[in-house]
Amino acid sequence: MTGWWCENSLRRALENLLSNALKYGNDAPVSVHVEAVLERLIVTVHNGGSAIAPEQAECIFDYLRRENDNPAPGWGIGLPFVQNVAESHGGSIAVDNAPETGTSFIFDVPVDCRPFVQPADVPKSDN
Repeated sequence: MTGWWCENSLRRALENLLSNALKYGNDAPVSVHVEAVLERLIVTVHNGGSAIAPEQAECIFDYLRRENDNPAPGWGIGLPFVQNVAESHGGSIAVDNAPETGTSFIFDVPVDCRPFVQPADVPKSDN
């Protein structure tokens, strides 16, 4: 697939999703599915580990959010970074989560993000 993205940001976002799947997946298999659908890149990272509690799922993208009962190391900046990368590319990140099936993160961005990039020499609008 050929696309127009910020290579470093996209790589770091996907690395974060993969490392989280391994870290929180309770040694369950991790799968990655990549597809192009209607001029969009959709990457799904799934682990079959314990589901995210409903009360935690609402705030997992909050900056510096960490659950006290989770022994996995981290600062609470990974998922907010992933969300920022997706949105700055004109896309989104979503989570699908159930005790029976595990957790999937769906990273969805346009194949061509150039219309969403602010040129470096043009100030951002206040609107």
